[in-house]
Amino acid sequence: MTILPLSATASDQTITLFPSQHSTITGSHSNQYLTALATPDMRGTWDNWNSYREFYPAANGYEGIFSFRLPAKTDRSTIKSLQLKTNYRGSEANWQLWQWQLRDFQNNRWITIGDNSMATSWQWSPLSFAANGNPDRYIDREGILKVRYLTTRSVDVSNIDYLSLQVTQTAPSRYSWWRPSLTDRWQIQLYAQTPAQLDTNVDADIFAIDIFNYDLAGAQRIISDLHRKGRRVVCYFSAGSYEGWRFDAYKFRARPEVLGKQLANWPQERWLDIRRLDILGPIMEARLDYLRSAGCDGVDPDNVDGYINDNGFTEPPLLYEDQLRYNRWLIQQAHKRGLGIGLKNNVAQIPDLVMDYDWAINESCYKYSECDRLSPFIGQGKPVLHIEYDFPTDSFCGYTSALGLYSQRKNRLLDAWYQNCR
Repeated sequence: MTILPLSATASDQTITLFPSQHSTITGSHSNQYLTALATPDMRGTWDNWNSYREFYPAANGYEGIFSFRLPAKTDRSTIKSLQLKTNYRGSEANWQLWQWQLRDFQNNRWITIGDNSMATSWQWSPLSFAANGNPDRYIDREGILKVRYLTTRSVDVSNIDYLSLQVTQTAPSRYSWWRPSLTDRWQIQLYAQTPAQLDTNVDADIFAIDIFNYDLAGAQRIISDLHRKGRRVVCYFSAGSYEGWRFDAYKFRARPEVLGKQLANWPQERWLDIRRLDILGPIMEARLDYLRSAGCDGVDPDNVDGYINDNGFTEPPLLYEDQLRYNRWLIQQAHKRGLGIGLKNNVAQIPDLVMDYDWAINESCYKYSECDRLSPFIGQGKPVLHIEYDFPTDSFCGYTSALGLYSQRKNRLLDAWYQNCR
């Protein structure tokens, strides 16, 4: 996998949308999560039931509608083209024709953009179809795009392992992604098992949340609500560890060679071999695409300091340069998608990374006497959200505020409770 210089630009940028809703009108479908369609991980005759959805025609065929949503604040005038990508397995077209159609909202009709005529019978077949004409015709006033999956016969079922819309836009400027200011007020709440537990009424400019707790449609509603209130949203994910409860955990379990030791005090997490970009790259890119589709303004990748932990990789060990390479790759991938990105902890690499990250989030720098090492961020006008768990605010606020950090006391659970220093 090639890593380009961070300053490199292309003539266009492409964002990837995944379906946030799927409804069947005629026939029926299996009940895998829609997130199973976020990665094209099936090939040949592989058959992992959790990785795809199956579609069952009724007597008169099958008809289903997939809905996609553009990220908030997308400038539709910059959209140059749309392309549908899918990974299909089923009959040949001369036996049973399956079609993909886009809704033309301007003319109130469905436009066929492709079918299974290029697929190999009952082998996973990556297919790609370009939409003709002005892309804006396929987008409604709310930023919704709709894809119809259709067959008029009942001969056989079909499977889809991957479904996305690739939206190509005119390239942004070098600093097109959102970047917070030193005066912004933060709230971080990573624990909220249901949307009702997420307190969006906190008086803050930026909310750092974990939307992987919800489905895409639910995440989009939460983020849209925060955007309507004038808030920005930073979305958490673990970039350096396997978490056994995540919807895409099976992708890591399928490649156990990337799994290292358990994280201390976190029994369901294991360190990842961040040198294996050939394996981790597509998984992390799919996560970033998912977060972009949800409408996140920025991302908070956690556990990006595995090289200094007891990670289980010893022959050879993870090195400083390995971590630096991986973290720079994450920066590139976030910015490529128009997402800001923050450095989580990992104070040792701040001198090498401060130029490229957009902010920092730090846990317990007061406890470990490291807060002064975050000063390079402040010096570049980039904010630092600093969290302490074990000390009252009057013991650290004066010191960290003088350094320019936005400091607060939180519970270790990172629920809604907080005490700000300012």
